[in-house]
Amino acid sequence: MIYYSFIYVALSCLILSKLSMNVIKLRRQGKISFGDDGDRVLMRRIRAQGNFIEYTPIFLLSLIAIEWLAIENIPYYFLYINIVGSLFIIGRILHALSLYEKKIMHRKTGMIITFVTLRFNGLILLILIFYKIFF
Repeated sequence: MIYYSFIYVALSCLILSKLSMNVIKLRRQGKISFGDDGDRVLMRRIRAQGNFIEYTPIFLLSLIAIEWLAIENIPYYFLYINIVGSLFIIGRILHALSLYEKKIMHRKTGMIITFVTLRFNGLILLILIFYKIFF
């Protein structure tokens, strides 16, 4: 049995490792072991990493839960998993890029995509839970 949501877990691991390596690289260059020491570029990179960490776990958990609940009863569930998973990844990449490049439009788009996918997952998960309870 294939769990499509694991694709987005794997992609998230790669993105987080890249964001983390960028923070480490800049810390080493500036010899900064804690905080940002007033370095605005480092501060933006720390926030890009932190923001990714804040939203990604709950999204992935909800995506896995949706797949787990839908796999037996809902035809074409994999389309939802892949569309929403892809959108979330795109949103997180846009948001991270906005902090690196100071482009507010990417940041707004990234956050809108993130919030829409989180809300969709919350609603779909509730629907699936009630479906499992009552049907």
